[in-house]
Amino acid sequence: MVDVVVGADGLRSGVRRLAFGPDDVHVRPLGIYAGVYTAPNRIALQDWQFVFLAPDRGAIVYPTRDNSELRVALYFATRDADPAAHDSAARRRALQAHLDDIGGPIGTMIKELDGAEHLYADGMAQVRMDTWSRGRVALVGDAAFCPSPITGQGTNLALVGAYVLAGELAASIGHEAALARYEKRLRPFVVANQDIDLRTGEGIDKAKIAFDFDA
Repeated sequence: MVDVVVGADGLRSGVRRLAFGPDDVHVRPLGIYAGVYTAPNRIALQDWQFVFLAPDRGAIVYPTRDNSELRVALYFATRDADPAAHDSAARRRALQAHLDDIGGPIGTMIKELDGAEHLYADGMAQVRMDTWSRGRVALVGDAAFCPSPITGQGTNLALVGAYVLAGELAASIGHEAALARYEKRLRPFVVANQDIDLRTGEGIDKAKIAFDFDA
């Protein structure tokens, strides 16, 4: 018998599927497909970023702290939650098909997609659940409450969530009380971050500071 099983395995959480049911019950697609990859800094970008925005697609290129390589983020609107399934080649084709006509320095970096070693691509979605625990199973991070990468708050939620969960498990006698307290303390913070307006960013400043560590 284990004390507690914690699922921290991301948007497509296998732990969540086993304990709480299929993805379509909890994962809410946002109508956007996006990919992020690393590439050599072939455009000599220094401490700045290039942004291309259109109503149905966009691209952002920015350097690492030492400017030695770049991060390239691409996205486009789609009604298909996952138009490229889970095949790496299909993901690259999907992103290129919607963005390969962009020119200039951004276009140069989009062409690096073919040779990119590290690519993460998926349909953007939020995870909304009535509860993050069931019996001795608990979820944290994107597995429990993904706000979508578009908010920029996924890491923030995951770190605060892990901190709260660990603290409650250490302080409580019995997992039931600990998991109940974890949900009670964290829920308002999660709701504030998931309610950020994804089109305008409205609400993000309040959401960032919506958790009270002293509560």
